[in-house]
Amino acid sequence: MAATCALAACSIEPRPGTNQLLSSGFAFPVGGQSEVIQRRRGAVEFFVKDNHPRIVSDIAMGGGAYLDEAIALAKVSSGSRDALKIDLRGDHQIYASSPDALVIALMRNGS
Repeated sequence: MAATCALAACSIEPRPGTNQLLSSGFAFPVGGQSEVIQRRRGAVEFFVKDNHPRIVSDIAMGGGAYLDEAIALAKVSSGSRDALKIDLRGDHQIYASSPDALVIALMRNGS
């Protein structure tokens, strides 16, 4: 009986009321995440997933129209954009293999 209870407490499923991005450092309780942020994240996610190969190519080159659009959609401040491009380029392989990781990086740097 005790083993059953212990197993039930250890689940790979997210707990209700937690954000999927909790481990990324970009975390809001679901109830506290504004509709504006949710819509922005949705727009960024759609754009990144729809244009992932082109954005990854832009990252490798240090910039480009698709990367600029993704950064703009995430509302990254103009003063932070160059540093973000450098950071993204440094971790190019991560973002090349994971559109979700790219979305998280963009949203963490957005305002």
